[in-house]
Amino acid sequence: MEIIIKKYIVKKFNTIIAIFTSLLFVNGIIFTMEQFNLLDIANTISLRNIASSIENKSQIYIDENKSLSILIDDELYEKEFQSTSPLNKDKLYIILSKIISKKPKNIIIDLDISPDYNFQNNKNTNNSLYKLLKKHSKNINFTLPFAIYSKTKENKSIKRTWMKNMCKNGISFAIPFIHSQMGISLNFYDYKNSLYNTTLKNNSVCKNLLNSKNGIYTLLKKYKNDFKNSKEFPINFENSNSSNIILTSINQLNSYSLKDKTIFLGGKYGYSDKYLTPYGEKVGTQIHEAIFYTQTHKINNANTSITVFADLFLAFTFGLLLEKILEFRKKAQSLNIIAVLNILLFIFLILFIFISSYISSHIYHNFYIWLNPIPLIIGMFLDSIIGLSQKENINKDILNWKNILYYLFVLIFIILGVYSILLTSLNL
Repeated sequence: MEIIIKKYIVKKFNTIIAIFTSLLFVNGIIFTMEQFNLLDIANTISLRNIASSIENKSQIYIDENKSLSILIDDELYEKEFQSTSPLNKDKLYIILSKIISKKPKNIIIDLDISPDYNFQNNKNTNNSLYKLLKKHSKNINFTLPFAIYSKTKENKSIKRTWMKNMCKNGISFAIPFIHSQMGISLNFYDYKNSLYNTTLKNNSVCKNLLNSKNGIYTLLKKYKNDFKNSKEFPINFENSNSSNIILTSINQLNSYSLKDKTIFLGGKYGYSDKYLTPYGEKVGTQIHEAIFYTQTHKINNANTSITVFADLFLAFTFGLLLEKILEFRKKAQSLNIIAVLNILLFIFLILFIFISSYISSHIYHNFYIWLNPIPLIIGMFLDSIIGLSQKENINKDILNWKNILYYLFVLIFIILGVYSILLTSLNL
């Protein structure tokens, strides 16, 4: 009886060790995929599935929103600005005049309105657009993007002088960076000097501009490093499709009430500065507005019970079906049947990826919790295939070079799995 109990304990212990090492192995695979940006492919599949399930009515602007994006459309860009950049400042003056007349609380301009000429020598300090901002800066909080498109030494000096002049007149400047991976935007860095944070946190880069003797690019490098070292949070996009005014004509602004609102003014024209999100493709200005909204409507990531349950359910279902197919494959007597089962395995993997993506979209819409089980499924698939392959080619000689390579391969990913867990735990 004692021997039976010992065998049972040893068997269970070996099972636990096998499961634990398998989890570390899968985690190592996922970590490696993430380092090479391979997870973005899986994210794209899930995000497009989520975006396609949103109802069209959510695209309608809702006047109750306290923050919104006003976007210059391709039509207006072509008609009023002749499709040229930088934008004509006289036309921008008209747009901003109409917005200001609606008495918003904050205006964040996500456009480069900096001078591209020596405005001091040419007396362009009296430019109507700049005068307009200075005139209303006591009643409205204006935030402009850090002017980073300087090419020559003279141009850099002009932009720095202009920024200092605007700072002295109560205009704030901020960093327009957006965190994305391969064109996908899901999270943001809570950096105090960001375009989406400056108004809320009453912080501007003006202090450094006025006090620092460093060049414009030296300051920008410092801001970029600080930005990347900030804490990361998920973006709440739930309001992003109903908080946009797409301008096809300037007079269109007459139809909206903007009193006490926070306005993000930007462009929807062109092909750059666009990102894939759970609510479809968004331009940078919309991302900034969504992050601003997130600051007062943070996503609750503390309750992980739903994601844990969903992960376990999907993993258990996938693992059970995968085990059955592999069992049939192991018992197969002919190469033809093995070939068919190999094809079936591949089809099964693709189908389950799309099924899990569909499930994740419903979890996202019902609980607003981002879940992407695809990396876990791929990791389990590789773990099962590699494990089966090793069992089929098992050799009694433990020092056989095939066995050594196999165990070395597994050990590398287990070490990466441990490293990934330590990295997450220590928040490095």
